[in-house]
Amino acid sequence: MRDLDQLELALSGVVDPIVVNSGKSPKKTFLSARLIPLLVKDAPVEFSLALGVSTAILGFLPIALMILGVEPSLDITPFIQSTILDAPDFRPEPQERMLYLAGLVYFPVALFLWRFAERRIVLPATTASTRIAITWVLLIPALCLLLPITAYFSSPGTWNKSAYAVLGMTEFGLPTWIHLVTVLSVLAVVFKLHSRILVDLICIGLALLLSVMTVLGENDPQAVSIHLQVLMSPLVQIMHGNTLLVGMTSQYGLFPQMLAPLFELVGLSITSFTLVMSGLSLLSLVLLYVAMRRLLDSTLILLIGYTSLLAFACVWGRYMGLNELGLDPYFQYWPVRSLFPALAIFMIVQHDRYPTRGGVYLGHFLFSLGCLWNLDSGVPAWGAWVAYLLFRAGDRKLFFKEGVRATSVLLFTFAGYFLYLYLRAGAWPSPQLMIESHRVFAYAGYYLLPAVILHPWNLVVIGYLVAMGWSIRRWQEGACGRVSEKQGDDAIVFSLAILGCGLLSYYVGRSHDLVFPETAYPVFILAMIFLDRLSKNRASAGPLARFLGLFVVGLFLILAVGQVGKLTALSDVALQRLALMSSPRMERTTQVLDLVAEHRMHHRSIVFLSDHATYWHVLTGIGAATPDNLNVMFYQSEVDELGAVIALGEVPVFVDSYFPLPREGKTGLVHEKLLAILKDSGYQAHTYTQDRSFSYWRPPDQQVRP
Repeated sequence: MRDLDQLELALSGVVDPIVVNSGKSPKKTFLSARLIPLLVKDAPVEFSLALGVSTAILGFLPIALMILGVEPSLDITPFIQSTILDAPDFRPEPQERMLYLAGLVYFPVALFLWRFAERRIVLPATTASTRIAITWVLLIPALCLLLPITAYFSSPGTWNKSAYAVLGMTEFGLPTWIHLVTVLSVLAVVFKLHSRILVDLICIGLALLLSVMTVLGENDPQAVSIHLQVLMSPLVQIMHGNTLLVGMTSQYGLFPQMLAPLFELVGLSITSFTLVMSGLSLLSLVLLYVAMRRLLDSTLILLIGYTSLLAFACVWGRYMGLNELGLDPYFQYWPVRSLFPALAIFMIVQHDRYPTRGGVYLGHFLFSLGCLWNLDSGVPAWGAWVAYLLFRAGDRKLFFKEGVRATSVLLFTFAGYFLYLYLRAGAWPSPQLMIESHRVFAYAGYYLLPAVILHPWNLVVIGYLVAMGWSIRRWQEGACGRVSEKQGDDAIVFSLAILGCGLLSYYVGRSHDLVFPETAYPVFILAMIFLDRLSKNRASAGPLARFLGLFVVGLFLILAVGQVGKLTALSDVALQRLALMSSPRMERTTQVLDLVAEHRMHHRSIVFLSDHATYWHVLTGIGAATPDNLNVMFYQSEVDELGAVIALGEVPVFVDSYFPLPREGKTGLVHEKLLAILKDSGYQAHTYTQDRSFSYWRPPDQQVRP
């Protein structure tokens, strides 16, 4: 028997046949003792998971071809005509939306069915050698796929592509190697000391720095950016008595209505608003860190994984957002679209460690509220929380109860909040206004971008499918609820896959390379969980798992090194902003505020014909005469309402000197129309600022205060 074993080793090439024939013990080398056994190792679970995901992707191709083969019959011409937006900026994506929705339904079902096929057909019908061969058949194309995707990351071509050159940002010179040595030195110290306190200080310090740099004052050039004004405009109106969903809407959900009580206490200003939003961003990042800290045993994986998440989801986007106006904080994602997903991850991990019935009801209420806060991120957060609870349900009866309980709390929360809005406004809110901005963007395709077929999003989607397939496998094995804390709870893996697929919908619509990193952070958490498990189960890992682990570690290291130089540049921005906040008010701002104070008289609302209308309403503390400021309007009916208010000749109007300049497209026509109404209604330019950059137009027959 021993001779047969040695002969088999000789035939496989592991040992020299001369040594076998001589009867001597074969001399083990690294190649024979480690590498070759790993390459020919049979790992049925890895094989089945890889084959299942590959089969599911191939099975989806006919569905995708069928959807792409159907010519969409979407006619948005009447809708465009009702807006003040230019037709070339509308690029509807009905086919991409259908592909995304079909994938959300298809892949969980396909992976669920694969498990039955695996147990009854695939594994019984395959031998170890067959599984090894198929594993390498799957692994080699995966290696080839990584080459063009990696090239996309570092391509010096277009701006979007060159933005992915993570190491190229600092160039392959001395700075890069200094950054590499810095990162490796920190990792070596953490590995040697095994100090979680040191890791806490590094990670929380980075999160704090990323949050502080987005606090700005009225002197900052980004204070007049369109992103900040669109976000603040509904809050300005709410502070002056208006109510969301009652005659007015918000592009990013009902979060301004929820934050209004806070600003009624502290006052609304550019600084207070950005300070609150930066604080919520910090809260989101800390919630993610605390959740990962409880999930992972390895301090090294926690450090490099979390810093890589920050590098990709925050540092990179903010670095690429640097322009002539400085650093765009883009609160639209951090924290508006990130707060409740981060809270969902934290509460899922918290409930996994300390399950209570009160915690379940609290989660139902919070994530129902999250759907009102922001629909784009609230629905995925709610779905992830419910998916986690359903995954843990031990039988059909409990499964049904959890679903009914979650849906009931959702409906009661919506009903209760709508009742609150009714009591505040004296009129019932319109639920349709919750999705008004989705009609403009998701339905009509305003400013949408088509997705690139070969792109890093491929890896993110495959990561979610692998996580989903793994957790479905464990659930069908009956392991749910009986997994030790050290192994992690597979319900968490499943919920993270659901959350990631939901958040990716934002990128599916606007497939911009600045949007992609902000939506992909759940896959980083899944990668950290995978590495943590792999580090504790190296002996049983096959070639697929080890290759994937090596790739993830390499990606984490590249991101960690690449962010060092960016953090230096971003820190300079934070210091510049601090200096601007402590500097005196700009002369032009002072002149405009003096002009308004002199001529506003008794009016509680005024009109600013300016691209920075929200900025001036915030600084003056005076409300707008219409529910929507000019710089956040979409529809012609909103412009007509503003024109009707001006035509009454009862409110003071202040005109920015930039406003009358010739514009292209519909924007120019709107400006011309409003200026014509202003003149035809008897308004006259009465007083200018000293630099003549702003003017007060006196209403007809109005006495001017001496």
